[in-house]
Amino acid sequence: MGIVSVFYAAFGYLTLLAAILWGMLFVGEGVNGSLMDAPATVPPLAAILIDLGLLLLLALLHRLAARGMLRHITEWSIPHGLVRPSQAWAATLALVMFHAAWQPLSRRIWNFTRPLEWAILALFYLAWTLVLIGAFLPGQITRSTSSPTTFRVPLCQPLYGGILLAMWATSAMSVGHLLLATTVTGYLLFDSVWEARNTLARETHRAYSFQGKRVTG
Repeated sequence: MGIVSVFYAAFGYLTLLAAILWGMLFVGEGVNGSLMDAPATVPPLAAILIDLGLLLLLALLHRLAARGMLRHITEWSIPHGLVRPSQAWAATLALVMFHAAWQPLSRRIWNFTRPLEWAILALFYLAWTLVLIGAFLPGQITRSTSSPTTFRVPLCQPLYGGILLAMWATSAMSVGHLLLATTVTGYLLFDSVWEARNTLARETHRAYSFQGKRVTG
């Protein structure tokens, strides 16, 4: 791998790290710490439609990157050693777009105070630690489907578990934050059920194929 490739990979992971840290500041914990709860700039209905559109776009990009067309395109057109850095760059661009285009809905639903606020703050930093660990573990940016026997339920992985906890670990829940948390939670549950179903189907197919070979052999 040449020097250009080394820098390309290194900066890809560094930009992904910066995007994740920006995400932590974006979601925020505490009344004054959340960038997503800035003063509103558009009417509430328009903000909801824009935010739902952004969440739908992220969901589509995730499914393409994780197990669909995007993964096959990158593996075909990019040297094998640069596939994961390229996907790190793609994830960074998607997160930056999401954070920059999000429209605030800052009306408060609940606002806990100390000492409960401190406990939630501890959960918040634990969640983002799991996100950071999970994002840079091998196989997290792209889940391989070539070895179904090594598959684990996504919600049991650090990245998914950390994201789920990070969405809800807040002492100051706004309408926009609740929209984000419920949508992300719903998608993660759907993705986990979908993966478990596909894994079961693959394992059943392999078992029947093996049994058929034994009978015909």
